[in-house]
Amino acid sequence: MHVPSQTYNHARNVLTLLLIAQGFLLVWASLQRLIAPQLIGFPYSPNILSLTHLITLGWASLICLAALYQLLPVLLQQPLAWRGMVDWSFGAFVVGSGLFSWAFSQAAAHWLISGAVLLSLGLLGILASYGRTLWVAQQWDVTTIGISLALTTLTIQLLIGIALVINRSMLVWPSLVAYGPLGHATLGVLGWFSTLTLALSYRLLPMFTLAHGYVCRWRWVAVLSMNFAAYATGLALWYQAPQWIMLSCVSLIVLSISAWLADVQTILKHRIRRHVESPIKLFVVAGAWLLICSGWAIAASLGWLSNSGVKQFQVLFMAAMQGWIGLAIMTMLHKIIPFLIWIARANNSKQHVPSTARELFWPQLSSISIISYGLGSGLAIIAVVINNVWLLRLGSGLIAASAMALLLNCWHGLRLEQSTKQIGMRL
Repeated sequence: MHVPSQTYNHARNVLTLLLIAQGFLLVWASLQRLIAPQLIGFPYSPNILSLTHLITLGWASLICLAALYQLLPVLLQQPLAWRGMVDWSFGAFVVGSGLFSWAFSQAAAHWLISGAVLLSLGLLGILASYGRTLWVAQQWDVTTIGISLALTTLTIQLLIGIALVINRSMLVWPSLVAYGPLGHATLGVLGWFSTLTLALSYRLLPMFTLAHGYVCRWRWVAVLSMNFAAYATGLALWYQAPQWIMLSCVSLIVLSISAWLADVQTILKHRIRRHVESPIKLFVVAGAWLLICSGWAIAASLGWLSNSGVKQFQVLFMAAMQGWIGLAIMTMLHKIIPFLIWIARANNSKQHVPSTARELFWPQLSSISIISYGLGSGLAIIAVVINNVWLLRLGSGLIAASAMALLLNCWHGLRLEQSTKQIGMRL
């Protein structure tokens, strides 16, 4: 089977970006294992800032933006606007995010600024294309509006990040040094990653489970509450708001995730496929994990935890970023990447194409990859809570093993040879 060259080039570019992102994850896990003592005792050290930006920019944001590169034309049934610019913009974003993350550990202001300029230019090009595509399509539903809200938040994140970099050098606003990063990180986790994840799930979950005839009554509550909670919580942390305001913010997150889990249950009840695949199950587990994190945040707001405020925020950020967002990303990668490889093989006349995309991955290796990531991130979070360096190194090693397992599965999918079958495009 031969696919159109435009479709092939599009899928090839997305696959390349996702594999680069997995390389960033491997570097991040190795670095976290190396500087484990600093992560336990010095959450604001330069190396920790490198670590944080490596996972948020180099891995998670790159994957989310690359996923939209693939999904927006499919969801909207029209090509991306200014696609040539997007390809160059991704190159600038990849180089810039890597340089920016590395510069923190070196305390090199000139490299920090260079990286910030590169990733900003790349990100602005990507955001302009996605925004234009959504505006021209005028297909507004919970998914497209959720994507728009998430991209808007990412734009605001970019502006805040630039302000923080400038303030770091010039100290225009001293209070921003202490509390600015807390609001900045919260806005990213909730407003960008979480809003986008919830919005896309309302299209992807029915697609992957072949669900029909379902009605998601709480979809607007889930997406809008999460996005509003992001801004409210970010501002509350920035201005050190009273306890009742913090509790209200966390309550919004609980409302959002509870509504989303109720809709997910409805989707799964109306699925055609009898068996729910492991990635889908663990994707739902990731959402339930965020609900547990919200309970931890409530306990912190009420003063029930003995650790310092900075320590509590560090644990919550790790739990949300590595546990919820990280596990959600890993599960979806195991559904999206096989399809991209399937397209790549379909364009190569010398390679046989399996009847389904899922045949390109070893099921056992996929399970090992996802479970290893979940277990590793869980151990890393527990290690920070109990101040155990060796447990943190073990968790980081498991995350690195998870990244390697996924890359090995990708290699297997690209190299797989098997007899010719009737070709379909089922996931």
